[in-house]
Amino acid sequence: MKKYYLETEITVHDTIAARILFEILKKESKNKSLINILKIDLSFKNRRIYVHEHIDVENVEYMYDNMYCLHYSLEWDIENGCVDMKESGTHDTTMNFEVHDDYLDFDLIDNLRDTTDEF
Repeated sequence: MKKYYLETEITVHDTIAARILFEILKKESKNKSLINILKIDLSFKNRRIYVHEHIDVENVEYMYDNMYCLHYSLEWDIENGCVDMKESGTHDTTMNFEVHDDYLDFDLIDNLRDTTDEF
């Protein structure tokens, strides 16, 4: 879990709160601290992938209790200098988070690639 400090004043957790959180996170989407939490490792696509310092918040879904799911996308580029080619695209993903009085707690999955898995 990774904390993102943010006061929301949300006291009732439901679909209305999800819409409020969507607006808040959309405004916060340029915040470097939030980007660092949500910018996941995309090296499974290509080891030379570059993920942009930008997230596009698409939706916040209410799950249960104080748990929500953030739907967002990341823009990426892969440059293949030897053949003078560049690929670009977006990666859609989700991340669950809990809402607390003065912070959001994101359920960060540590899934860094281990090259021993290839053997």
